[in-house]
Amino acid sequence: METWDLYDAAVEAGVGGEAEELVSTHEQYGAERAERLPHADELAENGHPAAVCSLNCEAACRTALDREGLLGHVAAVVGRDSVPAKKPDPEPLLAAVEALDLPPERVLFVGDSESDAVTAERAGTGFRYVQRPTRRA
Repeated sequence: METWDLYDAAVEAGVGGEAEELVSTHEQYGAERAERLPHADELAENGHPAAVCSLNCEAACRTALDREGLLGHVAAVVGRDSVPAKKPDPEPLLAAVEALDLPPERVLFVGDSESDAVTAERAGTGFRYVQRPTRRA
């Protein structure tokens, strides 16, 4: 069973709010200590419009982006709690695409999971896989 299966089970059991609070707190803690993602410098340097669509909560995404000086380089931050649906439903990605004022077929979604690839396909965007940095022991 994966983390999101447990999260969904908590929602179904009526303790989704408590689960969300625990997960969000953990994500916020991680965002304050996360390693810089590969290609992060390209976001600030390439001049292309960008947005973030993540399974993490919006606050954690904003914390990580701000910490790296990248928050001002994105048009939108769409987290798990920003819209009612979560990836691989296309709604979160389409919300980010809408902020870019581009048609989905002109957008490249960069992600680190099979779920991200499915989300991109369902939203009608391109997709490129990027590997997560390995964690230090």
